[in-house]
Amino acid sequence: DALAPSPPTTLFAYDCVQRAFAYRRTFEEALYPPVRACLEEAVRRDPGYAGAWAMLAFAHLDAARFGLVEPQAAAGELDAGLAAAQRAVVLAPESVRSLQSLAALRYAHGDFAGAEEAQRQAIALNPHDPESLAQLGWRLMARGRWDEGGELMQEAIAHSLAAPTWYYENLTYARYLAGDLTQARAAATLASPNCCGFGHIVLALT
Repeated sequence: DALAPSPPTTLFAYDCVQRAFAYRRTFEEALYPPVRACLEEAVRRDPGYAGAWAMLAFAHLDAARFGLVEPQAAAGELDAGLAAAQRAVVLAPESVRSLQSLAALRYAHGDFAGAEEAQRQAIALNPHDPESLAQLGWRLMARGRWDEGGELMQEAIAHSLAAPTWYYENLTYARYLAGDLTQARAAATLASPNCCGFGHIVLALT
């Protein structure tokens, strides 16, 4: 972060972003409220820190997609998330994290072409960033491009020191649909601790 185009000016904001990264590895619901509150305070104290805005954008997205707010509030969360992501890009237009957040919120708004464009810009800036590869991979798979998406998921895992379990969950789908049941089962075994029951679902599937 110290070398980023929009570095933090407070240790508080830097710490909040690191806590947000930790939360996003597991998406454990109990971690969400303190991380969300921390990020909101981070952008208040350090409004020029693009990383905090990007992670706040993801927090708004999670509130909507994981049902952490009332259904009628979901659209407002997505709009707030898009605004936060756009703010991050304005502050740091060549930040991988800013572009990742913009891609995620565009996708959530149904702008699939715009989401893919932003994600590919992030990959061009750092072709070895696992999160960029994985995010594009699952979105392509969700839209029926299983082969391409699966290869990106495999590449994301290869570039990870310790890949999050959701990477393996999505790789399971790709390998299963490709008819490679041995590799699908191997990936599903690694995905089984994933949140929300999906890890067990893919294990049962294979």
